[in-house]
Amino acid sequence: MTRFYLLTAIIIFFLSQTVIGKNTSLINGMLESFNNLTSYSATLYTKDAKETTEIKYFYKKPGFIEMKFISPHNGAELTYNPKTNKVIVKPFKSMSFTMTLSPDSSLISKGGHTVDKSDLGTLLKKVKILSNNAEIKVNSNEFFHELTIAGRNSFSVDDVNIYILKVDSFVKLPVIVQSFDSKGIIIETLEIRNLQVK
Repeated sequence: MTRFYLLTAIIIFFLSQTVIGKNTSLINGMLESFNNLTSYSATLYTKDAKETTEIKYFYKKPGFIEMKFISPHNGAELTYNPKTNKVIVKPFKSMSFTMTLSPDSSLISKGGHTVDKSDLGTLLKKVKILSNNAEIKVNSNEFFHELTIAGRNSFSVDDVNIYILKVDSFVKLPVIVQSFDSKGIIIETLEIRNLQVK
């Protein structure tokens, strides 16, 4: 009986390591997809406890970012230049007036999010860090993977203890990201619509 239990424990261990390997490879695959792209565009639909935001988003390596607001602040635009580390803000669609701000200015940062770190690469690095000390589960079909990463013992990255990602199987990048705190309360839902990768 002792030999039977030992053999069972060994089988369970190796099966668990195989699952972990598959789950980790999905995260690494997303990072590789981001590393291989030159630019991408999407419509970002973000919902948190306070408001819903819709933005047309453009990213080009090594970190040029353009954001065109649909709601709220319709017509407002932000442009980030990584070479100068400055954000040019055009707050009104009907006026040529602009402001130049640092990316961490309180006027344009929100909940720890800054323009210069708003791209998918930054998000995926946080996902990777959380996954290093987390329980990971994957459910897959032909078109999508649903990846759940829950930090062990309330381990969090920037107050996020749980990420749930819906990953497009073709482009191998997330199209929906939900984040939760250590109490299981949702922080934010991000939908990445009409994702175009080059």
